[in-house]
Amino acid sequence: MVRKGGVSLDDMMSLLRREQQSRGGASEQERAKWRPTLESIPEGNDLC
Repeated sequence: MVRKGGVSLDDMMSLLRREQQSRGGASEQERAKWRPTLESIPEGNDLC
């Protein structure tokens, strides 16, 4: 597909990252810093 004038995966990912940054989306560093607190999910044996 690339030979026929298509777009490579790397090019598409770069384009998507630039668009996200231009829209004011969180950067990769910001997303890496914050993580939500996760509650544990009870197993089937814990319910009895």
